[in-house]
Amino acid sequence: MIILTLISLYASVFLTYLWWELSEWLADQAIICLLAIVASLLSSLVRRRWKRSAALFATLVIAFLPALGVSGHVDWLCALGFRIHAEPIEHYLAGCQLIEFIEKGAKQTVGECESHGLYHSHTVIYDTSAELRHPVSHRTPEWRRAMSEFFSEEVLDSSEGRTRHIFGNFYDVATRLAEERG
Repeated sequence: MIILTLISLYASVFLTYLWWELSEWLADQAIICLLAIVASLLSSLVRRRWKRSAALFATLVIAFLPALGVSGHVDWLCALGFRIHAEPIEHYLAGCQLIEFIEKGAKQTVGECESHGLYHSHTVIYDTSAELRHPVSHRTPEWRRAMSEFFSEEVLDSSEGRTRHIFGNFYDVATRLAEERG
């Protein structure tokens, strides 16, 4: 159960862009496994099986490292899966809906590359200006106009908490399926 839990969790992250349907299925399996581990941990504690309890507790700690602020390994796995999926980058970008705009005298490009998800939509955005990393208050009107082609004002105004940097100029923006696009 411990191995299945950890494989499900980390394989789900790695497969996010390579095979999103399997990724979401594995994430669901990981949740079921985590619930079973919590139940087993409580049972082991009651029965005073300390070695088993320690192994189960360690599994929970490893599973929740990203929630504890340790996410480098998860970010790396996600980026690796995306890079394999998007290789070669030029070919991948050719399939993106890109918009060029001028910002502070420089040509920038933003665009939507792909979107998928069962419960939430995950949209891969290409942004050469990196404004998705900036707080909402620091985003330029030019960038907001270009991005309004892809997202509603509601999503743009709350994208700080929805955005994860994948690698390079690529970002993942999570939205609820019910949210309208711009």
